[in-house]
Amino acid sequence: IITEDYELTVTPTPSDAASPSVSTKYAPYGKSVVVECNTDLSPPVEYSWAKFGPQMEPIYDRRNLTLYNVTEKSAGLYLCTASNEMVRIDIPTVLVVTGIVPSFRGTDSYLAFPTLLNTYLELNIEVHFKPEMNDGTLSLRLILYNGQKPGGSGDFFSFGLRDGVPEFRFDVGSGAAIIKATEPVTLNEWHIAKLERVKKHGTMYIDDRGPYRGVSPGTFQGMDLSQLLYIGGVPDFASIQKDAGFQTGFIGCVSGFKSESRTYNLMKDSVDKQGLGTCDVCSNNQCLNQGICQEAQTSQGYTCICQPGYSGEYCDKISEVCTPGICGLGECLNGHDEIECKCKIGTLGKRCERTVEIVEPYFSGKSYLAYPAPTSQQKLTISLKINPASLTDGVILYAAQNHQGIGQFMSVTLKNRQVEFRYTVAGITSMLRSRQNLEIGEWTTISINRNTETQECKLSVNNETPIRSIENGNMHALELKTHLFVGGYDSYKVKIAKSVEVESNFKGCIKMLKVSGMDLDMISSTVDSANTEDCVAARGDACSYNHCKNYATCQTAPKHYEYVCECENGFSGPKCDIEAKLCSTLKPCNNNGICTDIDSNSYRCDCPLGHSGPTCNDKVVLDITANFSGNSYLQLDNSLLDQNKREHSISMTFTTDSANGLLYWQGQEPNNDGVVDNYIAVSIVNGYVELSHRFKGRSTPTIRATDHHVNNNEPHVILIRGNGAEWSLELDRLTTEYGKERDVDIHQLLESTDLIYIGGVPDVILTSNDNHYKGYEGCIGDVRIQDSGYVNLGQKSMSGKNVASCNR
Repeated sequence: IITEDYELTVTPTPSDAASPSVSTKYAPYGKSVVVECNTDLSPPVEYSWAKFGPQMEPIYDRRNLTLYNVTEKSAGLYLCTASNEMVRIDIPTVLVVTGIVPSFRGTDSYLAFPTLLNTYLELNIEVHFKPEMNDGTLSLRLILYNGQKPGGSGDFFSFGLRDGVPEFRFDVGSGAAIIKATEPVTLNEWHIAKLERVKKHGTMYIDDRGPYRGVSPGTFQGMDLSQLLYIGGVPDFASIQKDAGFQTGFIGCVSGFKSESRTYNLMKDSVDKQGLGTCDVCSNNQCLNQGICQEAQTSQGYTCICQPGYSGEYCDKISEVCTPGICGLGECLNGHDEIECKCKIGTLGKRCERTVEIVEPYFSGKSYLAYPAPTSQQKLTISLKINPASLTDGVILYAAQNHQGIGQFMSVTLKNRQVEFRYTVAGITSMLRSRQNLEIGEWTTISINRNTETQECKLSVNNETPIRSIENGNMHALELKTHLFVGGYDSYKVKIAKSVEVESNFKGCIKMLKVSGMDLDMISSTVDSANTEDCVAARGDACSYNHCKNYATCQTAPKHYEYVCECENGFSGPKCDIEAKLCSTLKPCNNNGICTDIDSNSYRCDCPLGHSGPTCNDKVVLDITANFSGNSYLQLDNSLLDQNKREHSISMTFTTDSANGLLYWQGQEPNNDGVVDNYIAVSIVNGYVELSHRFKGRSTPTIRATDHHVNNNEPHVILIRGNGAEWSLELDRLTTEYGKERDVDIHQLLESTDLIYIGGVPDVILTSNDNHYKGYEGCIGDVRIQDSGYVNLGQKSMSGKNVASCNR
């Protein structure tokens, strides 16, 4: 180990060189002012401007700053940063705006505003005033007045000083209430008057004294006001209500006025003004440490603009000032109360003192990463994954034409729990919004495609159907000059476009950023960054949000904010929130039976030919009879049919107690549209046997045996005969029904028969044609087709479903 001693000498810097001198510039309210940034730096010099506040607001990036129509909000400490290749300097200037707090001279001096609203039953107002005496008398000085009618009649309220004593009056239609304080106010000091009225009852507070109360006589309780509201005086005292109680205008200053629903800007909101002066509010100000007094509509008439390094209401608090190295390798920013360090990626801490490894970036709401500006492209594609830690609105991605928020931009934001993509070209803002609500702790994939050749823009979130926009010739390539900001933006340098409608930064994790035309690595490709953390280090265990349901086990991935749910038996899905059905859990159907879930507690097995039973375990041997369950069919060999015959016959016996069911069906294979053009069907409809057929897509009239019902669980026999033109239906060898049909060629009808079924048909035939026969329930036997004799159903069957033996 080698050790050496060193002597460190600290030489104090003279106080006048510790920071550049601050110049002060004054501007009257409502006028324009130019703030200059004068330096002797060698060109080329870059300039940027910022205004001190709770957050330094970026405002301009040229040498001279021009402010138009200045107001109280324009006042403050402005900082011009000038830099060339060798040096960077900050040049502060304080802007003081005068004429904010008006003074009144007693005669021909007033401010006028639109009449107060919503005062019929209640009145609640507050005024800040400082009385002065310049004529040797306090007299009857009016501060507030609002009336109902021109000429002085009707309802009113007034407030003023009677020989220095505050007095509040109002009339709701049957005489004036007069409410007086018990002692006069102090001259040349600020006071607050709070005036309240509920129906005919009034209350007044002066500073901390009161309440002083009064009641209007009579029965009326509502106040109607329609004339202008006056402060400090009126144009003509002879035209106001005779009971208003005051004869001259106020001498002094008014720094604030507010109603229950509104705080008034005295200079901006007035509709008329006369004879105003500027109130001397700063002669006795309490601003310390070279703080500069600024007129303000506050209870004391001013605020203090503090020098760098000081803060507080009177600049009495010492705050830190940026000095070289105070933020390590990060950038120091002078805020309103204290400095803020903008740490480069890979460092963190109040002074960027910690080194951190970042695998997946986490953005805290005060963070961002920045990359080179995207190139102008005909086809722009962007994709990324985000994982919100908060569902409050936030900027996920932003790039623009300039730092002032003017002109073209594109943005991706989290807004109202959904993803929005916005962009402005040629002054037109377009917006696409996803339908899907985001969830805290869940990764969401965002894909954007903007193609000026096809004039189409698409936004896709996860697997939802893309949201599309077609612009019909208005879509042009984006010309973006700023950095591409991710996770937020640099609010000290960038004023985000108003059309984005979101100003806060995103809070959560972002990964897998891809932008067409750019080779990006989220960590190493950054050109600027601020206070980015590692996702896992910042948020902890990805399982902490309890994503996994139904007692599943949550497992996390090291260094990545990911989780996997290991499901209990009976559940599936990424979160184990899909309850497994009995078919997949039990696999109950044997012998190639097909399982269908009916609900979460029941299932059905459809058994192939040769098996039956609840789980298809029962072996079935068919003879000349078969049993059908209503969800069954038996396909017979079509070789039973002689397609060259000129006559056709079908016979069978059956037993059923069901009023509807298909006994027999023969026809051709469904076409590409699922339609059968030619078929013959024998069925039971509402308890009667029917014969129907279709030829060349045309259904023919039905023949029905209406002598008696057949759903009586008794054996019945039917015989069908036909030659195309004539058909007969014989039931139980007792009755025969006949039907005639033209243009039916029996040879073509038989020749087109590809399929023969008894007891039902497959769903593909049942659901795609105009018959509505349900499956048959009961036994069918003694089937004869033409000259086939009794058909052995076990030997002549091609396939079947849920067919059992009749003698089981």
